Amino acid sequence: WLSVAYCIDDEFFSQDNHRMKVGSFAMLCKTLVHYKTLKNALIVMLNFFNLILDDFYSELVVNGQYSKIQISYKNQLSPQQIAPVFGYETLLMLQHGIACWLVSRRIPVLVADFAYSEPSYNAEYQLMYSSELKFDQPYTSLSFETSYLQLAVLQNEQTVSDFIRQAPTNIVLKYKNISSFSATIRKTLRETPIQDWPDF
Repeated sequence: WLSVAYCIDDEFFSQDNHRMKVGSFAMLCKTLVHYKTLKNALIVMLNFFNLILDDFYSELVVNGQYSKIQISYKNQLSPQQIAPVFGYETLLMLQHGIACWLVSRRIPVLVADFAYSEPSYNAEYQLMYSSELKFDQPYTSLSFETSYLQLAVLQNEQTVSDFIRQAPTNIVLKYKNISSFSATIRKTLRETPIQDWPDF
């Protein structure tokens, strides 16, 4: 991932007519930690991608109990052209990964829509996105509970350096907050013989 990005100086791997120059991802993350809520940070993040990329358009759609990050492809595809699947996948991975990191928890995707046909490796999509998948939709989007938008951004100028240094591993894999309270409990239980576990 990193080697290819550096070789072509494009962190979006030539999936758009405009390059996402190396360093764009780091600059974005360093900017987002200064916002108070996930909603504010998401709006800035999506606007950032719209500024950098020419062919993809991202937006936050809030509709009552549910919200979604929605991506459309601005160029009209002819019947002979193939949808830029890898571009969609990369953008979703970056956007969802950053969002989860900002609030230090995985944001469950309730429904994932895709503006292209179901790929042969669709089983991976259930691990990457959601068990509820819809293909050949007007837009590509990830839907989640609107309540997550009010979560506070928990990252800062100190934690962003570690995040950037570990990228892209920490966004390609499922987001895990290894220092969370629940993770600490699980670690303690794993290291303790079962007979020594406390009862309820």
